[in-house]
Amino acid sequence: MLASPLLLGLVLLIDPWAKTVDFSGGVAVELRGGYAPLQSGGDPAPTARVSIVPTATVQYGDRIRNRQLLLEYSPQMFMVMSQQYFASTTVRRPLFFHQVRGRYSGDLNTRWSWVGTAAGTIGESDYSLQASRLGTDGSGGGEVDDDNGVAVDSEGNIQGSIPTAPILVTGGASAGVGFTGRLSPLHSLTIQPGVTIRRLIRTPVEDGGGTSYNQTSANLGVSHGYTASAIDSISTTFGGGYADFGDNGSQAFASTDVRWLRRLRPRLDNQLALGVFFTSQVRARTSDTAAPSGLPVLPTVDYLLSGRVLQRSRLRIATTFNMGTQAYFDAVQGSVLPLVGGGFGVNFSMPPDVTAGVTASFYTPPTSPTETEADNPAAGRTAIGFATPVTYTLSRSLSLEFGTIFTGRGPHLASAGSNPFPQFEFWTYVAFRSFWST
Repeated sequence: MLASPLLLGLVLLIDPWAKTVDFSGGVAVELRGGYAPLQSGGDPAPTARVSIVPTATVQYGDRIRNRQLLLEYSPQMFMVMSQQYFASTTVRRPLFFHQVRGRYSGDLNTRWSWVGTAAGTIGESDYSLQASRLGTDGSGGGEVDDDNGVAVDSEGNIQGSIPTAPILVTGGASAGVGFTGRLSPLHSLTIQPGVTIRRLIRTPVEDGGGTSYNQTSANLGVSHGYTASAIDSISTTFGGGYADFGDNGSQAFASTDVRWLRRLRPRLDNQLALGVFFTSQVRARTSDTAAPSGLPVLPTVDYLLSGRVLQRSRLRIATTFNMGTQAYFDAVQGSVLPLVGGGFGVNFSMPPDVTAGVTASFYTPPTSPTETEADNPAAGRTAIGFATPVTYTLSRSLSLEFGTIFTGRGPHLASAGSNPFPQFEFWTYVAFRSFWST
């Protein structure tokens, strides 16, 4: 009975770093200038934007039990300055948007491991912060989804339509857990349930209180992986869930696909997925306005190429390219709809100081627009993004980044007319980013 405590004490005596606690943090200060609309459906106007985003992270590791805990808090303080903004609102102070996320992973036994994640957001957001959740610019509180290369928000969702209000106060939370089991040396099984909750905390006065942003959704995914060879792996995924949008009704959705991943080079992978996406309206919206109609059954195709294509001492080139279909949640209009499109990114690294890149994306739904959508330029059914970041490393803890960002949003392409992107943002920016770690 004393064997385990004695063994643990011996390990800690030999390796005092078997358990570690690391603290890290940083801050990004960004100044933008360009053109942006004040609210959804508005015309772009000259605008300046200052943003300060500090980040604090605590990471705990236990190598004996192979457990890790990560906690991160990242508040964002930003201020919009334009003649149009000051003429339309009474806000003369910085806005605040808070984000917190956690991640815990560990082994259940010799075959099974699990990962639990949770995230929460609360605060104020303007048009740019909301619009950045669908496009190449994830700096407004989003992060890049490794599976499809697009920007998603901290709750794991892609934002479609934007409420017609200069400032929104929203809150949300999400949680998920993944269990992965090694059934045999070549076969694995993953089970992933998750839930997301969003709420509009304060009803905007500017639109007469008609904005809806509520969402309560739950989903479950089951995936089987097979290692076919040293460079090939195949996975089959089944998933589905339910999304309740409050007064905007509710929908059930399901999908299945088969993915083939092949390693072309030691640092270059490509992936092909074929599947089907299904959605069905369970409860109609209470208003007289018809909800956007999705395809009941949509064949899905997705291709992803990512990795380093050139490795030299003075130049490294990495690329990401994806195209295909995916589903997104539109809580504003109450729908779960598919998107068709893709994106690409090229990153040039010139050690030790300079990194430059180009990213672009384009998405639009493969569905027919309703009459309401056709007459509404703020529907945001189609989105395009383009960015050219350049980073110069000043020291181990300080970097300078500058570049340009363009995002365009518009109605369904079938009803776009001569101007497919009546709403657009164009920014030139400069940002200082610092980082420290214990």
